[in-house]
Amino acid sequence: MGGRLKTLPFAFLAVGIAYVLFGMAYGIDMSIREDFTNAPAHAHLNLLGFVMGAIFAFYYHLIPVAQTQLAWAHFWMHQVAVVLMFPGVIMVLNGGDPTLAKIASALAVLATLLFGWILVANRKS
Repeated sequence: MGGRLKTLPFAFLAVGIAYVLFGMAYGIDMSIREDFTNAPAHAHLNLLGFVMGAIFAFYYHLIPVAQTQLAWAHFWMHQVAVVLMFPGVIMVLNGGDPTLAKIASALAVLATLLFGWILVANRKS
């Protein structure tokens, strides 16, 4: 397997760490301001970005044969979903247009379905 493919677990975990650090900073900022209106956006960022990313990283590390181009498609779809979800949820919580949150949610579901497909396809590995 090529070197690029072996970096998939690292990519999921490294980006996940960036998300959780940003989420922690955002949580501290909410605490300082004593305004928790956007707490659901903070939670989505930490759960989708870090927790799910870490789960994906550990899976791809444990099952290296699953590290395919399709898995990289999963990685990028997940990243787009997370990046769009955070501002999308904030917009909804503040009375704005829900379109971005809907698009991000659909992408998150599609990315998770893709991961499920990869999981089933590699169940004997």
